[in-house]
Amino acid sequence: MNKIIFFFFLTFLQISFGQKKYHFDYALEFDQKLNFDGKDSVNVFLINSKENSYRLFLMEKESDYKFVMIDYKGNHFNGLLPNQTFIKAETINIECNTVGKYNNLYKDKVKNYFFENLNDTIINDVSYYHYAIKSNKSIKYQKRKKIVTYHYIIDKNSPDFLPFFYKVTPYNEWLKEKNVPNGKPFMIYYVNLEGEITFKMKLKNIVKIDKYFTIPEECDRNDE
Repeated sequence: MNKIIFFFFLTFLQISFGQKKYHFDYALEFDQKLNFDGKDSVNVFLINSKENSYRLFLMEKESDYKFVMIDYKGNHFNGLLPNQTFIKAETINIECNTVGKYNNLYKDKVKNYFFENLNDTIINDVSYYHYAIKSNKSIKYQKRKKIVTYHYIIDKNSPDFLPFFYKVTPYNEWLKEKNVPNGKPFMIYYVNLEGEITFKMKLKNIVKIDKYFTIPEECDRNDE
């Protein structure tokens, strides 16, 4: 999917009025794909580095791109566009009937988790921030639920880059505590109760973009 990353500069503007805009200023491509919904996998994300309450998951489907946008404050939508249409568009307008309500059902789960700032990690003589989100439930409970610890290795030279969370529980916990450092993600990995790394993805490409998705204001279901 490298071609996604390097063609975002080919854009055109569609003018829109009376709409809520979602702005994306970076495209992140990781070296491993995440299982998205049991059918699709994703390793490319469009984000806003200054507003981490929403992100767009981008998946290649033959000659089309499937995209799913999730706003943890209340909106979600998805769509399918031809590759070149998606790549060239600076602004993509979403119809009202495709916008749904995102219910953040896991807000109350923050009491079961906490962030821990760990010692810096050195990789190839470069020092990175290292933090993890952990469960405070009993080991017996964690084993039964197969809970893993998420570890984040973070670039130290990007203090204005808000933490990147593609799952809602870490975002909810961050929103409550805001006790971990800012910075671009370098690596994210999961560790099980036996101390084994069960999944790891490393940032492969990060590209500055300027892309908008809009929805009609009357379809905005945000809680805030």
